[in-house]
Parts: sequence; structure tokens; C-alpha cells
Amino acid sequence: MKIWFVALTLVLTVAKGQDSNFESHIFEGESRWNKNALDPMLCDADEEECMRYMNDIAMVTRTQWFAQPSKEHALYMRMPVSHVFIHHTVMNECFSQWECAIEMRDIQQYHQAVKQWADIGYNFVIGQDGGVYIGRGWDRVGAHTLGWNNISISFAFTGNFNETLPTDDALNALEAVLIVGVKLGKLTPDFKLHGHRDARPTESPGQKLYDLIRRHEHYEPIRPNIITFVPKSHG
Repeated sequence: MKIWFVALTLVLTVAKGQDSNFESHIFEGESRWNKNALDPMLCDADEEECMRYMNDIAMVTRTQWFAQPSKEHALYMRMPVSHVFIHHTVMNECFSQWECAIEMRDIQQYHQAVKQWADIGYNFVIGQDGGVYIGRGWDRVGAHTLGWNNISISFAFTGNFNETLPTDDALNALEAVLIVGVKLGKLTPDFKLHGHRDARPTESPGQKLYDLIRRHEHYEPIRPNIITFVPKSHG
């Protein structure tokens, strides 16, 4: 038993050291990002006002999920915007900040390495834990909805929502962050809410979630809708 305890202590010590070094390395990279003025600001409003609104939601910064720097200098949108697009990631769901931080890095890696985009495409990602994870942030032009990237904000839920809905925590987080967006002057008070499929030939944000979005007071369809791209049955 004593030998097992010593061995376990050694493993935990080494793991802690590795995590500490990893976090320190990533944080240094994030610091360089900030020095290059590429890091998206949470808001342009008065700092005290900003923090008061941000405290209403569990906002997770890029540093906290260990984001890699963008490959290109950021492009910024003119605020406020009047369109919001809802997506699903069709990747893993996540139910804790630790799990979601891993998922965020996986999404960013996919978008940068496979899609060859400068950064994670979404402005924000919402985990099933109710956390709102900063992707490109409020002001930066995203890579999420072709033809709409420079005039809209995107929120993507982790998971696939063709047959199920996000957790109540995740859905409540979306409502809260939309309110914050209006208060901070990032979204117009009469903003229009869309599903990804409203603008592109895709299943996103999943049928079940899309059905829910269409009942939202801010929902407005865009043509062509995904129905346009479904081939007609024969016979």
C-alpha cells in the first residue's frame, strides 16, 4: 500500500507539472496575441458596465480554454449587427469547463488545419455546461455562414441536435448572452435570429434545435432555406 501511494503521488506530481508548463506556455502565447492587438475585446463599453453585464453569464475566455493564436490579423465588424446565426458543431458534447476546453481546442484545430481558416470560425460556442466560450468574440469577423460573416454573430452549440435539444443550461446561456449583446451595443434591439440552414444548404443547427429556434420571438427566415436544396422525390 505504501509503495502504491508513493507511486500515485509521483504520477500526480508529474502530471501537475506538465499541466502547469502547458498552461504557462499557452498563456504566454495568449499574451503575445494581446500585444499584437488581435485579441477580441469583450466589449467597447465602459469597463464597469461591461463587467456588470458579463457577470450574468459564465463567459470562458480564450486564455481559459487555451486557444492558439489566430494565423492572420483580425478583421472587425461595424457594430451593432442585426443578425445572429445558430449552429451546432456536430462534434462532441461537453458538460464541464474542462471537457469544453478540450472540445474548443479540437474545433479550433479542425478549423485551422483542415478548413485552413485563420482561427476557430464561430464567434462564440456554448457548451452543455452552460458556459459561453469565446471564439472570435463580439467584434471580429467570423467564418461560419458564407455571405453573412461580416454582418452577423454566430453561436454554436457543442453536439448534434437533429434528434435532441441542448441542455436547459445551454439554452438559458444563449438567451442571457443575447441580452448582454444588446446591452453592450453589439446587437441591435430588433436583431434577427436565424438557423445556419436558413442561409446555407446544411442540416445545422439540427432539426430539433431548429424547430425550437423558429419559435423564438426574434426568429426570421432567410431565403433560400434548406428546403430549397432538398431534391424532390420521384413518382
